[in-house]
Amino acid sequence: MSFDRTHTLNTTITLSDPDNFSLSTIWKVWTGSPYTPSLPASLTAQNTQYVQNSSSKPMQWSCDLKMEKYLDIAGLKCSAFLLVDNIFDAENETDVYSNSGRALYNADVVANPHAFDQLTTRINRGDPGLVPLSTITDYYANPQNVSRPRLVRVGVSLFF
Repeated sequence: MSFDRTHTLNTTITLSDPDNFSLSTIWKVWTGSPYTPSLPASLTAQNTQYVQNSSSKPMQWSCDLKMEKYLDIAGLKCSAFLLVDNIFDAENETDVYSNSGRALYNADVVANPHAFDQLTTRINRGDPGLVPLSTITDYYANPQNVSRPRLVRVGVSLFF
């Protein structure tokens, strides 16, 4: 099954002093889910068959942090907090190209290196109405294939 993971480990550590502060972290490590590897179309015979889900995406990990300070201001109970998702800014490969097994590299770049030559020539010549050259050079570097970068949130909670 394409959603199957063989190993997952979640660890939560919390340090707190009630009515004063709370500090917690969540560590997550999991093996990559299966995918079906393939070869670039230009390198394979038409009847090539692949074993479904015979390879796994890379291992992934993440660490989140929550810090909270409880306050009593003029009889109003509140807290100030800091939430940091993916504190170490790990770039996990959540989706991969089937012909490379990597998120930001596609084997078609090597198998068919001249795929974009004609378009690149037209862009460099300055033909109107074309995409920027960076669109071609970064064509396979899809940021949606990797996990979300570090996210920092700061806030205040009011307790009633």
